[in-house]
Amino acid sequence: MSTEVLTALKEHGERQGKAFEEFKKTNDERLSKIEKGEHVDAILEEKLDKVNNELSEFSSSMDSMRAKMNAARWYEGEMKSRGMSDSDIEYRNCFWEGVRHRVKFAGQSVPLPKDLVERAKSCQ
Repeated sequence: MSTEVLTALKEHGERQGKAFEEFKKTNDERLSKIEKGEHVDAILEEKLDKVNNELSEFSSSMDSMRAKMNAARWYEGEMKSRGMSDSDIEYRNCFWEGVRHRVKFAGQSVPLPKDLVERAKSCQ
């Protein structure tokens, strides 16, 4: 797994952890008011709903990331089972990365980024 992916996962986890801590703090405040028989104001409820929605989004995006990582592992395993070497798989990935870049800018004369060209050359 690349360092970019690991960094993204780490940052995602840290943001999710902060959101969870905020949820716990806000929920504890709400429960404290309920136990004391006090009225829970709408601002606190809205804050709790907002943090809860944020946690749901984090969960959905983490599920999406897991699915993509599993697909990448399956793809690599499938290619290896067909007898492709690691360098062949890397070259094939470089090629498709270039194709995706060209499709993204379809209709425009956009050269491939230099780092992609160098990476593709190193895969040969």
